[in-house]
Amino acid sequence: MVDPERLLVATQMERWLVFAMAVWGGIFMIRSAVSAASRAGLAEVTGPGNEECEQSRIERADNARERVPAVPHYILAGLSFGTACASLANAVPPTVAYALLCLVLAARSIVDQVAEECAPRRRSAVMGRSRRVDPVLLIWVVLAAVSALLLVPWVLVQTDRVAAIVVTGCAATMVAVAWRIASAPPLLLGDDLEAEQIVDRETRATRTGKACFLAIAASAVFLSFSGSSVASAMILLGLGLFAWMRLYAHRLSRTPLAS
Repeated sequence: MVDPERLLVATQMERWLVFAMAVWGGIFMIRSAVSAASRAGLAEVTGPGNEECEQSRIERADNARERVPAVPHYILAGLSFGTACASLANAVPPTVAYALLCLVLAARSIVDQVAEECAPRRRSAVMGRSRRVDPVLLIWVVLAAVSALLLVPWVLVQTDRVAAIVVTGCAATMVAVAWRIASAPPLLLGDDLEAEQIVDRETRATRTGKACFLAIAASAVFLSFSGSSVASAMILLGLGLFAWMRLYAHRLSRTPLAS
């Protein structure tokens, strides 16, 4: 028989965890919006200067690449803070509040991907689609897809079915976004081909890894709420993938430029 006092303590811990995650998500999205607004006035990428160092060329290409719309991020930040308030006020169960937070995170991934898809490309028509999908990114996508599939049994039971459906849908959406990022054509905006290719590979790895991490994290937290025995393993998998993503993206960013 379940101890009511222990169940109450566990529920409160879940509620505070969702509150902390929602506050962190709101702050993160506000920072993204402010960063996007500050980059809006930067000049587009042009060809490499005669005496321009490699780091300056890469930074300029990176500034031109990051064309994330600010307004949607402010809206999503407000929704994230609203979810935090609802969780703190006990207005909704922790699983429902977490499902709402997953919706906000999935919406952010979609907004960023749509913005990138709409960015003008100067060379993608010539280069065609990207070369074969990076095997490392493919591994990340497969791991994220497996983590989303682990939620299917909770979709089939009555307890927290709606929350399970929402979280599963959000995890699947982030897996789809990750695959699209990993397999999309190169985003080349200017005339400095070498710098833009390095930025494209690094950005592709970073954004694919983050989308996969969010899919795994969404699954792991929901499984922990449900008392699943695989939740701890899923959390470790997510942390390991995030560390792998940071190291791999850093290595890609250190690729030397052609003169």
